[in-house]
This record gives sequence, structure tokens and C-alpha cells, in this order.
Amino acid sequence: MIQEEPIHDLLQRLRVRAGLSERELADVLCTIARQSTITANRVRRWECGDRIPGPQWRAALSTAFDIPQSQLTQAAKLTRLMRSLDRLET
Repeated sequence: MIQEEPIHDLLQRLRVRAGLSERELADVLCTIARQSTITANRVRRWECGDRIPGPQWRAALSTAFDIPQSQLTQAAKLTRLMRSLDRLET
């Protein structure tokens, strides 16, 4: 069973488990996506919860970590829900 967690926690856990730095993960994603637009700073923003990776980058992350893309999509949905609830409380 897949444990639900926000995408920022999931990404950081997967990256650390893979033994990658933020820069190394960015490089892997650039290779997978054949683009040079991902930086360590963007990975950091994903992991801090400042940003949520879009569908294209979730697909690349799925490949990089060999996990179902649906797991990343569900984690992104959970993060959006948590943000909405936080806004309601303030």
C-alpha cells in the first residue's frame, strides 16, 4: 500500500534514499526530459513545498525514481489540499 504524503516530503525522501544531491537530481531530470531547465534551486523549492512540480516533471521524476506517476500525482493533490486548508485557517 502506498502511504500518502505531501509531494515535498515524498521527493526529499526519494532523493535521499537514492543518494542524490539536489544538483544531481536536477541533472538526472534534465537528461530524462532532454531539457536544461531544471536546477538544484527548483528541486529545493519543490522539497521545501514552495512549488509543486508540473505534470511533465512528475513524469520525469517517476522515471528517475522508478515509481508510478500516479503516486506523484496523488502527492501533488494532497499538497494542494493541505494548502487550501491552511488558507481557510488563516
